[in-house]
Amino acid sequence: MIHTAKRILCALLAALLLAGGCLAEGDTAPEGVLAIVNGHEVPLNDAQIEFSYYAPMYETYGLADQIPSLREEIVDYYVRYYVTLDAAEQLGLDNFTEEELAGFATTGQEIYDGMVAEYKSYFTLDGMTDEEIEAETRRFLEENGYTPETAERSVRENALIERFYAHVTEDIAVTDEAIQALYDERVAAQQADYDSDPSLFEYDVMYENDIFYVPAGFRSVFHILLLLDEEDQSTLYELQARQAEIAAQMEADGADTDALTAENEAIQAQIDELCADLMTRVDEIRARIDAGEDFMALMEEYGEDPGMKSEPYLSKGYYVSADSAMWEPNFRDAAMALEHVGDVSEPVLTAYGIHLILFSEELAAGAVPLENVREGLEAGAQSTLEEKAIDEAVQAAYDAAEIVTYPENLTYESAETDAEPAQEEAAG
Repeated sequence: MIHTAKRILCALLAALLLAGGCLAEGDTAPEGVLAIVNGHEVPLNDAQIEFSYYAPMYETYGLADQIPSLREEIVDYYVRYYVTLDAAEQLGLDNFTEEELAGFATTGQEIYDGMVAEYKSYFTLDGMTDEEIEAETRRFLEENGYTPETAERSVRENALIERFYAHVTEDIAVTDEAIQALYDERVAAQQADYDSDPSLFEYDVMYENDIFYVPAGFRSVFHILLLLDEEDQSTLYELQARQAEIAAQMEADGADTDALTAENEAIQAQIDELCADLMTRVDEIRARIDAGEDFMALMEEYGEDPGMKSEPYLSKGYYVSADSAMWEPNFRDAAMALEHVGDVSEPVLTAYGIHLILFSEELAAGAVPLENVREGLEAGAQSTLEEKAIDEAVQAAYDAAEIVTYPENLTYESAETDAEPAQEEAAG
């Protein structure tokens, strides 16, 4: 049980211990050091936990040839973390107030206590008391270098890095020219995509992606759907499939049209009977619409389509065109047959049930006005510029730093051998 817990927890501990270990002065690289950054030691422990977890996994899945790259990535990741901490300290950003330091301690203790509570189950054996379970959990965490103090240090160092990011990005602002250029780029890209394949527009709407261009021929519709139960839907599907076969057979030379027509009429009678209860309710809804009641209120009262109860469709409706492929043909064709905004269709039968469709709006084709999408564009552009500035600042600090790395200190228990052989030379 405890061995399993170690395997499960090591990746999590690696993340939580990312900031573990202070930057200590040192002229050489003693045992337990991953790298030296500007004379400060980067401790091995947190990187080792992560490598010990993933390297055997790579081996198990036949990716042993990628383990050297994994080692390099882990070393680079931790080195850059400590380079960033060092850069922040050089700027004097580590001068926290007593109140802030007390807050870090409180938060660190809460995180540690939460870890103990969450993972006690991994250390539970029959006959153990709750006190014994908690003690065993704490012992394991502390043996692996995770204590309230390391949690506090992680919180403090994360705050320091956030200060560094804020310092680097404090003067960044997106210009109107940059927004306009980004808008023009997005409009052009979507126009090319949607005009060649309008279904891409429908899917972007479905997944609530930003829309900068609307292709021609789309309208917005709402509908009240009365669902058949699953068994009746299956029966309806089979009956309609047979009707489609009959329609094809009627076109064949020498077809017995009288017999086929009779069979089709019998099938239609079955369909009418299957939908009789729904039609009673449809007639009731239709009478209320004709009496002037609000369609949207009736949709809320009667409608059984989950899509009409959640965004983006609750407020925008379904976007349909004559060439739409994502809607059932009966639904699509009935929606496109409505002539005027505000028109409501006659009952429309699909494989799901019966629909009453409202023509809500004819969508204006072309570029969406900039003012409608400016907020999202500006936020995205600001984020992109800030990320770029942070990456450049970290890279500049990395390029200026004196760094010696010791990737050979990262080892793991191999499934094929007792232990992975260490590299002979250090990389620097």
